[in-house]
Amino acid sequence: MSDEEVKARIIEKLLRKHSTGPSATPIDEVPSWFPSHQKGDSQESVKELLRDPESPVVEAPGIAVTNIELGSVDRAVEYLQSRERQVPWFLQEGYGEDPHTLPDSSEDRLHDRISDLEDELEMMNETAEDWRSEARRRQRLGVLFGAIGFMSGFATSGLLGYIF
Repeated sequence: MSDEEVKARIIEKLLRKHSTGPSATPIDEVPSWFPSHQKGDSQESVKELLRDPESPVVEAPGIAVTNIELGSVDRAVEYLQSRERQVPWFLQEGYGEDPHTLPDSSEDRLHDRISDLEDELEMMNETAEDWRSEARRRQRLGVLFGAIGFMSGFATSGLLGYIF
C-alpha cells in the first residue's frame, strides 16, 4: 500500500468514526487500523498529514495524549474525491458539516432496510415454527412406533413362549 493510500485510508476511517469536534481520535490508535507490517507507515503518514496545510487532518488538544480530528468534513470529502477514493455512504448524498446527522435520503433508506429486515425476521420465525411442529410430529411418531414395536415383540415372545 502506497503512502497516499495509507493517508486516504486514515481520512476514510476518521470520517467513518465521526472524528470531528469533541470526538477526536488518539494518535496512538491509528496504527491499530492497519496490519502489523504497515503500522510504522501509518504513524509517519499521520505526521505528514498534520504537517500538510492542504490536509483535512488537524491536531486536537488532549490532556495526556495527542489527538487528531478532521478540521472540516467538506475538505476530507474533497481530499478523498481528488484521490478517487470512495466516500463513506452517509456522506455521498447531501452531506453537511455535521457528520452526526444523516441526510434525509439516508435515513429513509435506513428505515426501509430496517423494515425489510423485520419482514425477513418474521418469515424466519414462521419457518422455525414450522420446523418445530414437524419435529414434534416426528417425535410423537417415533414414540408411537416404538410402543407398537415393543408391544408386538412382547406379544410375539409371549405367544412363542406359550407354544413352545
